[in-house]
Amino acid sequence: GEADDGELFAVMAGGGEAGLAAFGIFYRRYVDNLYERTCQIKGLAEADPENIVQETMMQAYRAAETFKPPDASLSNAAKRNKTLAWLLKIARRLHLQELRKLKADSVNGFEPLEIEDENGEIPQFVLDNLRNGEGYHQMR
Repeated sequence: GEADDGELFAVMAGGGEAGLAAFGIFYRRYVDNLYERTCQIKGLAEADPENIVQETMMQAYRAAETFKPPDASLSNAAKRNKTLAWLLKIARRLHLQELRKLKADSVNGFEPLEIEDENGEIPQFVLDNLRNGEGYHQMR
């Protein structure tokens, strides 16, 4: 069957090509839900949800070792909701950082980013960023 989120995060935490492959599965599993939920959250929806979702996914990859897998006894739906809640916590934090930055720069918005190309693949720049460990923030 499909690897569960705990297994994917364990592989992501190890990095390398295997980590990126696990991230690909995770990304496709959650990106649509995360985008939907982000659009429902006041403040995030008016911001740049696509950009927030991208950043959140990259942050999740970098913070993979901090992920606490949901209780194995939970239903799959409940597990997914727990993982989504974790992602939304990251999204909110990133959004707050962004607001502080915008306030500091008083720059309005930035280029919207395409989340996926037509094939639903992860954009190359996301993979490049992760491979180069750019913008690495420890999230504790």
